[in-house]
Amino acid sequence: MAEDCANESIDAQKVFGYALYKDGKDTKLSYPLEKYSSDIAGRSFHNGRFIQRMREKAATLSNVKLEQGTVTTLIEEKGTIKGVIYKN
Repeated sequence: MAEDCANESIDAQKVFGYALYKDGKDTKLSYPLEKYSSDIAGRSFHNGRFIQRMREKAATLSNVKLEQGTVTTLIEEKGTIKGVIYKN
């Protein structure tokens, strides 16, 4: 599902690495892509557009009920969030 949502409609740009700059110094971080086909790359995108496309895609599934609200409590088990309590 995520691949369906990471397309041109969210302005996803191909990324082949990053450059970090601080205090006049720089470091380049390249993705190790030499083992992969030429169409493989990371993506940089607008998170809000990606999340909206995920919502739209999920809403088309018969086993998904889309609800909206404000989270008031996180349900946590052994350091992992398992759910939420929310209000409309």
